[in-house]
Amino acid sequence: MEPRTFCDALNREAGDYLLATVLEGAAQGAQLLLCGGVPVWPEHPAACLEAQLPALQQVTASGVQTFGALRVFAERFGAAPRLVVCGGGHVGASVVRLAKLLGLPVCALEDRPEFAGQLRQAGVRVGYRVKDDYTILAMVESGLGVSVLPHLLLQRTSYRVHAARLMPPVARRMGILLPKEGYVSLAARQFVSFLRQEAEAVEK
Repeated sequence: MEPRTFCDALNREAGDYLLATVLEGAAQGAQLLLCGGVPVWPEHPAACLEAQLPALQQVTASGVQTFGALRVFAERFGAAPRLVVCGGGHVGASVVRLAKLLGLPVCALEDRPEFAGQLRQAGVRVGYRVKDDYTILAMVESGLGVSVLPHLLLQRTSYRVHAARLMPPVARRMGILLPKEGYVSLAARQFVSFLRQEAEAVEK
């Protein structure tokens, strides 16, 4: 028998839950609860939420989501916490050892072989080491892990991945050299203009 109440659905099984709530419009307040990507409550959800089921199954973090004209608040809960360690230096390796002692699932990101060895000694299984950015995106899309990449890679791509900003923000310092006198190509001028726009967006 299908669960009839929200509490019934939660008590039915443990798992990774997502609760989607419509924020505005004719279906305002309508909700849909997913467990492991499968709808479990209510028995007959609003049509607007049912239509967006594939998109909701791709949501990986809590927050406001917009699907066309539909705005919903998606809340993720129930999943086991996972610690992501960026870098395999002596500090990163120590954090991994502490996480293992506490019983926390841990994922470490490191593409330098010498530091990846330290992570292995700390107890992390290094299964993949890839340097091509688009291969990394394809692996993340397939659910093989997470990565830290420049946000520019996500522009004009079709990868279905969730992007989140690092806190505190991480930035790179760039310098541009142009001839003091002489011709500067249109492509070079457009590239400089693009970099300035990106820098202003990051500062905001």
